[in-house]
Amino acid sequence: PPMERSALSRDGHYLALTAPGGFVSIRDTRNGRLSREFQVPVYISNLEFSPDGRQMAVCDTDGTVTMWDINGGKRIRTLTGHKATVSSARFSPDGRMMATSSWNGTARLWVAADGRELTVLTGHKAGLLACLFSPDGRTLVTSSDDRTIRFWNIATFREIASIPSKGPAYFLAFSPDGRILISNEVDHDLRSWRAPSLAEIDAAEANAGR
Repeated sequence: PPMERSALSRDGHYLALTAPGGFVSIRDTRNGRLSREFQVPVYISNLEFSPDGRQMAVCDTDGTVTMWDINGGKRIRTLTGHKATVSSARFSPDGRMMATSSWNGTARLWVAADGRELTVLTGHKAGLLACLFSPDGRTLVTSSDDRTIRFWNIATFREIASIPSKGPAYFLAFSPDGRILISNEVDHDLRSWRAPSLAEIDAAEANAGR
């Protein structure tokens, strides 16, 4: 049976839950009441609120991501390019960009306002399981079935670091200051990693340019 998915709005006030048949229900976390509900004609693999809470990115197993107006329950646009299940969608802290990761081994960056594709990030040797922006928005992190976690410079779209993971990491989270990355791997262990500092990112870019 389809796996249920959930997403929390950035302000923590709303929780989105999926149900069989493509239904998305949104509940107010302050009182538990159903705020709104709409149906999407896709097989939902993941979902994510936009930073302002007005839109939702819905990931599909067919490789597309659809943007939905939450209040009206209407589709705004469809993002295409991935050739396999989209495992996650994440917005940058300022809301200007959205990143998506896919089982086809790539991540993509998009302009959030109009869905224009900015770049395709390649380098992983297997499907991607998750992606996440750092709190300052300068770095994107991706995890893969190839048992690596990779860091990408958003300004240049280049890979700046790679660390091995014990197993596939299905969940990623940063500490508020961006210095520590937490991964939840297939054995259910939580692991913490020191994320590259801004100085290390700049140094890696300088070396890559030589």
